[in-house]
Amino acid sequence: MLALALLRGGAPRALRLAAPCGGGGGGASSPSGGAWAAAAAAAAARRQQQQLPAPVPAPPPARCLRCYSDVGGTSSSTSTSSSGTSTCGSAPPAPGPRKYALRPIGKDDVEFSFARSGGAGGQNVNKVNTKVDMRFELDKADWIPDEVKDAVRRAEKNRFTKDGTLFLTSTRHRTQSQNLDDCLGKLQAMLDAGVDAVTPKEVDPETIKRVKAAIKAGNERRLDGKKKEGKKKAERRRRDFD
Repeated sequence: MLALALLRGGAPRALRLAAPCGGGGGGASSPSGGAWAAAAAAAAARRQQQQLPAPVPAPPPARCLRCYSDVGGTSSSTSTSSSGTSTCGSAPPAPGPRKYALRPIGKDDVEFSFARSGGAGGQNVNKVNTKVDMRFELDKADWIPDEVKDAVRRAEKNRFTKDGTLFLTSTRHRTQSQNLDDCLGKLQAMLDAGVDAVTPKEVDPETIKRVKAAIKAGNERRLDGKKKEGKKKAERRRRDFD
C-alpha cells in the first residue's frame, strides 16, 4: 500500500496512509525515519524526471547552395544562413539586372468597373459593389517592349479576350480600393514576369558541369539496366540445359 501511495500521490500521502491511527508511539508496523526519508527522496526524484522537458532534436546538416552537398566542419570559409544552407567558400551568383526597367502600373493605365461580389464581406456583399473588373489594353501600351508583350501573352493566354484586352478580377477584400489595388498588383506581377522571361540568364559553369554529370550518370544507369534485362531474357531462351 505504501508503494501504491508513493506512485499516485507522492511521499506526503504515503506518510498519512502509513502513520499510526491512535497517535501513539511507533510500534512494529511503523517504519523508521531513514526508510521514510528514502521513500520521500525516491518519490521526489520520480516527479522531477516526469517534469523534464523533451530533448530538442538536432538541426539538419547544412547544405551547400551550389552543389547541394552536406557541409561538415566549421571552417572560416563556410558561411551558414538562417535557412540551414551553406556555401562552399563563396555565395551563389546573384541574379543579374533586368533587361527592361518598366514603370509601375497605375490606375490611369487601366479601365475598371465594380459589381456585386461573391467573396469576402458577409451580407455586405449584397448591398455594395466591391468586386473589381479590370481591363488593360496591352497592344496600346507603347511603353512596354514588344517582346515583353509577347511573353505576357504566352504566359496569360487564358486571360485575354478576342480583341487582345487583358481581363482581371478581384473579390478578395471587402472594399473597392483594396480589390483595385489587388488587381493592379496582379497586373504588375505579370509584367515583371514578362521582363524576367526575356532577360538573358547568366548560367553558372558549375551548374552546367553538375547537370551534364547528372545526365551522363542517368544514361549510364539506363543502359546498364537495359543490358541486365537483355541478359536475363537471353538466359530464358537457352535450350542447352544440362
